[in-house]
Amino acid sequence: AVDTPISGVRTVRQVEGQMWDIYNNGYKKGVSTGMRALDGHFSFYKPWWNLFYGIPNSGKSEFVLFLMMSMAVNHGWKWAVFSPESYPAEDFYNDCVIKLTGRPFEVGSDDRLDKEEYQAALDFLHEHFFFIYPQDDKDSKGNRLSNNFTNVVAKIKELKLSKGIDGFLIDPINQLSSSTKFAGPKDEKLEMMYGELDILCKTHNLSGNLVAHPIKLYKEKDQEDFKAPTPYDIAGGAMNYNKAYCIICIHRPFNQSDKASTLVDIDVQKVKKHRVAGNPACITVNYNLFTTWYKSDDTPRGFGALDGAFDEIRGVTAIFQEPEIVGQTFTEKMQAAEPPLDKDGDQLPF
Repeated sequence: AVDTPISGVRTVRQVEGQMWDIYNNGYKKGVSTGMRALDGHFSFYKPWWNLFYGIPNSGKSEFVLFLMMSMAVNHGWKWAVFSPESYPAEDFYNDCVIKLTGRPFEVGSDDRLDKEEYQAALDFLHEHFFFIYPQDDKDSKGNRLSNNFTNVVAKIKELKLSKGIDGFLIDPINQLSSSTKFAGPKDEKLEMMYGELDILCKTHNLSGNLVAHPIKLYKEKDQEDFKAPTPYDIAGGAMNYNKAYCIICIHRPFNQSDKASTLVDIDVQKVKKHRVAGNPACITVNYNLFTTWYKSDDTPRGFGALDGAFDEIRGVTAIFQEPEIVGQTFTEKMQAAEPPLDKDGDQLPF
């Protein structure tokens, strides 16, 4: 036998340098989300892709965008976002303005961003977020593009090369699973799509993030609230659990019985390698209807993932005022406050 290199095969000698690096310095760890309650349970690890899911109105998109904004602020990460439900682009970016600043910009709002603050937010978003919507543009022949799997992945690759993005979001995944180039039954198409996204993350060193909806909702007899779904309740069933590196369920435990409740369960159900990205656990956090931020009750003031972030971007010293109501929990304060209303006077959805 002659010791010659074989294409597609790696020997210990070929990876020995990397192995000694792990021996001397330990495994590369996932990057902290900046959210204290998640530390030790979930982190962004390239080149994995993560699956976020939950029943409608549970705040899936809100929570993922919160984590992405924290990564942009605290680690300088850049993101590509395909979210047709957030179309048009100006609506998506205005959502990002609120997420970044924790303040409103609408005319007549209390504590409204002034023009300089609004521009500062836009400047930050210009460097860190890129909204993908191929259908808005045309190809070289003048034909309008479509929002299919091939075009969206192509745009992600272009953004990696031109902007140096660190990750991407596809929200929701069913917007692409029905438009793939693959033939065969839907489950097989979804499996092949997951495979290509996995290759995309590995070859371009990206953090992939997908949002999915369950097929059905369940509740116990004589119970008002819908139960938290499982990965098997998403289209594709067990394949979701088998393929995704991390799986997180976002669930409002009192989704029907107390619509004003701001409690949200963040259930980290799967982490591929605990030693590098965290250990699964279910944590409970609060959603602030006004700032649109998430934090747990035991997070000290000023230490939330985005507390003071916008002030720091603008070079202003953050001042955290003492809460006006003393002796109440965060949830009690939120329930006592007037919720934001839409133009018809109805409470805005979560």
